[in-house]
Amino acid sequence: MIRKAMLGLAWLGLCALVFEISLRGLAAVEIGRSAWLYGWSPDRDQRSVSALRQATRRTNATLVVANQQAKSTLHDRESIRGVRYADEVREIRDLLAQRGFLYAPEALLLVHAELMDGEARWSAAHEVPFVDLIHALDQRRDVLVSWVHLLPEGNRIIADELAAPILARACPTHH
Repeated sequence: MIRKAMLGLAWLGLCALVFEISLRGLAAVEIGRSAWLYGWSPDRDQRSVSALRQATRRTNATLVVANQQAKSTLHDRESIRGVRYADEVREIRDLLAQRGFLYAPEALLLVHAELMDGEARWSAAHEVPFVDLIHALDQRRDVLVSWVHLLPEGNRIIADELAAPILARACPTHH
């Protein structure tokens, strides 16, 4: 019987969180720093995720990396349902090509896309389980109430997606 599991999430590459789930409850430990306050770099992000991976190995836990759905201000919440993340990123790249500049909310989504691509590449290169939350929410982006914050329905979708790799480890016969 597994008494403890650890799940590491590198959200946005900004902050890595470790959730220790045990019979005693849930505790969260921040092991990263905000990229926007302290200066983000791909090397620092990869070092943080690598350190998180090493910590989970030492405790016989499993690291699961998940990307994060996000949106700019190009589409309001009422009209974004069905607009895929990749399509909005493409729209913003087209705007940059046309105008030669981007406003901050647009530019942030391009940075976000690069971070999410980097997380997926790192996970594949290091054979770390990866949960594609962008894909999971692509047809339901209307659950985003801000650029990354979700309605309860969005959190339920994420919980279901994250449960799969956790249950696969904790209950190998559960599918």
